[in-house]
Amino acid sequence: MPSKSNTPDSTTSPGPRFPDEEEERDIEQEVGCCHPTRNTYRYFALFLICMLTFGQYYCYDIPGALKSIFFQHFTGLTQLQYNLLYSLYSWPNTVLVFFGGYFIDKYLGVRW
Repeated sequence: MPSKSNTPDSTTSPGPRFPDEEEERDIEQEVGCCHPTRNTYRYFALFLICMLTFGQYYCYDIPGALKSIFFQHFTGLTQLQYNLLYSLYSWPNTVLVFFGGYFIDKYLGVRW
């Protein structure tokens, strides 16, 4: 069995080959602003994440924004009934978190 030396032979690569500056400029021109290392890509992704969070909170609180419309449409609706409706809308979110967490941990989580 041949012994292995510490020096790499000419047929194997000593590691990953990194592009020089000219190749990097060519790559940047080809991909434009859609490359993950570009700042425009990163700021756009940050903007989308912020809008996703904003939309989530907006949709979650929509019954609060529609309170006057509920009372106009349902003339016999009392404040107690409206609050019960709002509670019934909100309570499943407190329970579904546990099922979602279990699902993510069991099926979608990182495998070690």
